[in-house]
Amino acid sequence: MTGLFILLLLAFKIYIIAHAVRTKAPVYWIPLVILMPMGDFLYFLMIISPTIDLPVFRKIFRSRSRSAEALGRYEEVPSLENHLVLAQSYYEECSFEKAEKEFRTIYERYPDNPEALRGMGLSLACMGNYTGAIPFLSRLTELKPSYADYGVWQDLARALWKNGDRHASCEVVRKLVKISPRMDHELLLAQILEETGQMSEAVEIIGRSLEEYENASNEIRKKYGREYSEMRKLLKKLEKAA
Repeated sequence: MTGLFILLLLAFKIYIIAHAVRTKAPVYWIPLVILMPMGDFLYFLMIISPTIDLPVFRKIFRSRSRSAEALGRYEEVPSLENHLVLAQSYYEECSFEKAEKEFRTIYERYPDNPEALRGMGLSLACMGNYTGAIPFLSRLTELKPSYADYGVWQDLARALWKNGDRHASCEVVRKLVKISPRMDHELLLAQILEETGQMSEAVEIIGRSLEEYENASNEIRKKYGREYSEMRKLLKKLEKAA
């Protein structure tokens, strides 16, 4: 009996991890689920239970969810700010269809709103509709290239990659590096080049980036220490494969 109980707990933890990966839950959840005692149950209460459409769960959990509170504020004061908070709360709770619906309503009223554009793109991508997500993310890179610390470029590149257009994904990251030649962006480009078989260009970019890092200030070296290590590993891999 004890052995069966342990197997059930293990199966539940595996299910929770799979759910977090599949729904692209915030990255901090996976280590919490794996390492924290009862982390899988906490994830269930915080993330899964608010999406279960049963009266008992609505009564116990949904009244406490962020989206429920946001909906109350929006119904009381239907401002753009409150509407964006509502849409984002649905997205963070992995209720992507609801998030897409709210972001689309905002987009129809404010077609150049950056939060609506990114929210539409990410919600559609999380539902597997990469073709639908790409125009919204692409539009945002044109309107506000530095939005979300240039994160929208990575969103667009990821959507293109998932949609099977690896060449376009690579070109997006090339543009990103051109307008923002940071080490994290150069690492992303080198990784994509390696994935698409463009080894020599990847080596060239890594070499240039490592040289700039070694001549950079202590502040920059500290900021991009992780990227430096990743680049060194990738360079060794590429040199070994050559």
